[in-house]
Amino acid sequence: MNLPDILEIHDTHVGLRRAVNQDSMLVQLAQNEEQWQTKGSLFMVADGMGGHKGGEKASQIAVQQVSLVFGKMLAMGHDKALRRALLDANQEIHKCGKVNHEFFNMGTTASILLLNGKGAWVAHVGDSRVYRIREGMVEQLTYDHSYIWEVARIHNITPEDAAKKGILSNKITRCLGPEPEVLVDLEGPHEILRGDTYLVCSDGLSNKVTDEEMGLICTQLEPKSAAELLIDLANSRGGPDNITVVIARIPGKSDEHSPMVRPTMDQPSLTDRLFKWSWLPFLIIGLLIISVSLSFYYNQIMSFEPRFFGLIMIGTSFFVASVLAFYFSELKNRTQMHPMESQPAGLRIHRRRMFTPHDQMEKILKDLENLIVGLERQKTTNLEWKVLLAKARTCLKENKTTESLHLVGKVLHEAILMVQNAKKLLQPFP
Repeated sequence: MNLPDILEIHDTHVGLRRAVNQDSMLVQLAQNEEQWQTKGSLFMVADGMGGHKGGEKASQIAVQQVSLVFGKMLAMGHDKALRRALLDANQEIHKCGKVNHEFFNMGTTASILLLNGKGAWVAHVGDSRVYRIREGMVEQLTYDHSYIWEVARIHNITPEDAAKKGILSNKITRCLGPEPEVLVDLEGPHEILRGDTYLVCSDGLSNKVTDEEMGLICTQLEPKSAAELLIDLANSRGGPDNITVVIARIPGKSDEHSPMVRPTMDQPSLTDRLFKWSWLPFLIIGLLIISVSLSFYYNQIMSFEPRFFGLIMIGTSFFVASVLAFYFSELKNRTQMHPMESQPAGLRIHRRRMFTPHDQMEKILKDLENLIVGLERQKTTNLEWKVLLAKARTCLKENKTTESLHLVGKVLHEAILMVQNAKKLLQPFP
């Protein structure tokens, strides 16, 4: 396929309760057809942890290492290059944490989306997320490495049900940095369709904005407006964490079912394929010789002759050779990559939600009206906001969802700016 003119926007915000932004992001768009086919476009979000300095440092190292290593390792194949980039990032973060006391035990999540001529790949560690939005559905392509998701998996319930039981949702079970080795989730290639929208984000967004709201906003608005509204919406609900959003949209309409990219796997070389099965002929020949020898042996009323002994020894040699060939072929497959590497897990959708414009808009409007009521009590409001919200409700009744969202976005952005300015005024002088 030809290089698509991907609509892309990325933005990050410190939130309303944090002093430092520990999130980092990476966007590398293919600049020409050759780059699209060989390398592709890379999108990444990393959410650091481990104190103000440690978290910021860890996420920065992660995006730097991925940027450097991925391109160098492309000869291994896109999937192996992604995995190696994250494994190298883990080692660098761990090394930095060991030699610097202030960075001890620092870590970061890492979620990567790769779009190229072979399909869409996802590489992931932690609880940042990659979503695909397609035809009224929002699909989570990453599995949260968190305690609450593990409990939900074990008990075959949803994470929301686990949260109702009092399970802590902010404790992650896997990230880059604290340990010298880490297991990387790698899935793909997924098929790319016209009209697909991809969202990569930190948990500062996903903990405050529902999947359905993300799907609605990313579908109805252009990426720039969508990113701004998503960040403002998370801040309007407390903004307790850093918020990072990367949106990539494939041009075209979602009702055009012809795929932009049909997924293809990186094929191993002929030498690798032959070497992988080199043990099989030895096994067949060995078993055949042993079985024929034993047959003659028993047909001769179990009389022992040297020729039978020789044949059995030859057959046994072939059998041993097959075992050794199998062992070395498996050893080669493992050492080609990394001790922690494994094959891609497949094309899994970890969670899928359908969104309807009216239901999601009602929830957003109600939350915004409550926010404005609270600001009125603090005498920090704008009289025009109620007029704009009334227009937004009218547009929604007339099924003008995009116009309604634009009006909501305008009010929400102004309200968040007013809240931020009020907080600055309350800060004590140094």
